Amino acid sequence: MTRSRPAHWRPRSSRGPGRQRRERPGPARSGLDQDTAYQLRVVALGSGGESAPSTAVKIHTRVNSAAAPTELKVKKATSTAITLDWKYAVPAPAPWSEMKSFVLYRDQVQITAPGHDVREYADTGLTPGTSYYYELTAVSVADDSESDPAGVDAETHPKRADDPANLRSASTRSLEVDLVWDYPDVPEIAPTAFQLDRRTLPDGSWEAIAPAIAPDARTYQDTTTTAGTAYEYQLIAQVDDGEPSDPATVQITTP
Repeated sequence: MTRSRPAHWRPRSSRGPGRQRRERPGPARSGLDQDTAYQLRVVALGSGGESAPSTAVKIHTRVNSAAAPTELKVKKATSTAITLDWKYAVPAPAPWSEMKSFVLYRDQVQITAPGHDVREYADTGLTPGTSYYYELTAVSVADDSESDPAGVDAETHPKRADDPANLRSASTRSLEVDLVWDYPDVPEIAPTAFQLDRRTLPDGSWEAIAPAIAPDARTYQDTTTTAGTAYEYQLIAQVDDGEPSDPATVQITTP
């Protein structure tokens, strides 16, 4: 004859400061409450009845589910990437409620499983001008269960060329202005071309003097200038099916 709960098995409802280490494997017992202290004793059953109970063993059950992460938010968004950060704290007084990792979902599809000490993740290779929904859960050490999710809506910026910078003259002569500029070696959105506009100061109209400079170019020679004339130049990066950059500008007067 067997009994699932011997008469000397006594649960204790008080919560202790931690869980006890079991010295050797034994039979598993189900139906216990999470995060609860118990005393267990064993008796032997036979035809002559029950033996005296063993010495009581104190145990403390684990919390099966990890606490949920909080404050999931968008730290930074670009045309093709969204960086998220979040907070996570094990609720006191349950330091044995251990979490081994996070799971991050984008539109209900898992995209990564950051480690337990990670609090930030950059999701790259996204489509410009697109909305996404992210959910983050914590995974319990005890049973691999996932916590309730923290969620946030996010959106990438529209497709837009990076801005050129530091447009300047490398050499200025009466009938020629040699321009140079800076541009990222690895832009987020590769430009299809640069457009260079020029106007005569103080109130001339803009004219595209070079509407399709090669995207890998960083210099341009304007050989259509006039001696003793003040000009303003603006350089714009263009991208197919997207927005152009803001212009880089410079004012130059020929000798």
